[in-house]
Amino acid sequence: MAPTQRQRLAAFGVFRFAMNVGAALGGVIGGVLADTSYTGLFLGNAAACLLFGVVVGVLLRDAPALRSDGPERPEADAGADGTDGTDAVDGTPGYR
Repeated sequence: MAPTQRQRLAAFGVFRFAMNVGAALGGVIGGVLADTSYTGLFLGNAAACLLFGVVVGVLLRDAPALRSDGPERPEADAGADGTDGTDAVDGTPGYR
């Protein structure tokens, strides 16, 4: 976590830079791999997805627990207007 405003801005800047570099180079790298071999393109994508899964698994393993000191959340099927989310006529789930 970035505790100060300066660190938060720096982290956001690095994130945006990485997104822009990825968008710029992704098409070029994908085009070169597709021109070389579609199998290589598939295997490269599979390896990247597996690597991402491992990184997420490692980073989220010790994720902090959510605090429960706030107000209770309404039920999952409750409507946004505060009703219970059911149709007033026959009690079936309503879709708005």
